[in-house]
Amino acid sequence: MRFTGWRIWTVGVALVLGCSSGSSATDETSETLSSSALSTHGQRGETSAAVVPTASSTAESNLAPPAASSASVIFGGDVCMGRSIGQEILKNPDFNPFESVAELLATADVRFVNLESQLSDQKGETQSPTQKLVFTGPPGGARALQLGKVGVVSLANNHMWDYGQRAFLETLENLERAGVKYAGAGRNREQAYSPAWVEVNGFKLGILAFTDIWNQGALKVHAAKDYVAEAGKEAVSSAVKAAKTAGNGAPVVVSYHGGEEYVSVPLQRAIDLHHAAIDAGADAVIGHHPHLSQGIEVYKGKPIFYSIGNFLMRTHREHLATEIGFLARIVFSNTENPKTWVCPFRIAGIIPKAIPLKGDGQAKLYERVYEQRFRQVQGGIVGRARILAFEQDGCARVE
Repeated sequence: MRFTGWRIWTVGVALVLGCSSGSSATDETSETLSSSALSTHGQRGETSAAVVPTASSTAESNLAPPAASSASVIFGGDVCMGRSIGQEILKNPDFNPFESVAELLATADVRFVNLESQLSDQKGETQSPTQKLVFTGPPGGARALQLGKVGVVSLANNHMWDYGQRAFLETLENLERAGVKYAGAGRNREQAYSPAWVEVNGFKLGILAFTDIWNQGALKVHAAKDYVAEAGKEAVSSAVKAAKTAGNGAPVVVSYHGGEEYVSVPLQRAIDLHHAAIDAGADAVIGHHPHLSQGIEVYKGKPIFYSIGNFLMRTHREHLATEIGFLARIVFSNTENPKTWVCPFRIAGIIPKAIPLKGDGQAKLYERVYEQRFRQVQGGIVGRARILAFEQDGCARVE
């Protein structure tokens, strides 16, 4: 019975959208495959040692601006630099797939996405010719992230071993050269389970990432087990506590890749794991992998986004909700609970393009679609958040 609302929503969106979206959704099957199928810490933004002021530097230090008391982060869902986007990058190294949403991304201090592909040189190949669920972005995908001003990515997902270990290590190198930090993976187990630290005018924030999905069987017995962080209550809770200690209480965010694809309600396992992360001290949890949005919960004053949907990934003609995703914009502070906004967008084109509400020529139409989607997914959340009216920038406050 839980899918009744989903069927109604699907029919409703089909009637509302008709042929007006201006793009043809591309057939996309499950992204989860069967089992047959330099130091990282420098890139993780560790703070440098404190400088002891001397008499000659005292006057200058007194003029330095005070450390920021907060920082804002925009979190985006699944981004695939393979397939059609990868081919576009190969043709044009300056291609910026985030250009259509640049104004919205600029409203935050830091930008984060789940990088749902390796970044490796496969001699022009960005998708396996024999298995369409195996893909990679080219090395230039790191520059595309840089052009989009994406500062941090999660590598803890089920496509991080599509072309094997060599391509995985190449991915780390390409990100490091571009100055893009990463979480949820590393050259050893310690790095994989450690946070990526970012700092904004002296304000520090840590991001951890974990995956509950692995395409090559069980991650715990796979060769990648010491390179990619696996989700689990104990692992997540321990990592959060360690990060809170290492950061002297600085905010910590958990990125989670898991759940069931094309389902609008979170699995109980995900609910329990996200609650455990908050109980351990996390300040927010960001979920992805189902390829469509799920509900938002405020648990003990902290936001949980069970799935923010796709960001730059192809849509599925049989699952209309894959056309809709949203960005989570969160302002973190050391003195109060996070302040949260949700910023919806639609995905259009064979080369996926995110079109935010502000500036969308069909804004009135899609505003109704987004409101309907929010009502539908919030219905299954026990501690569901309240989503207020859209503001001028196309985002809505979450309380």
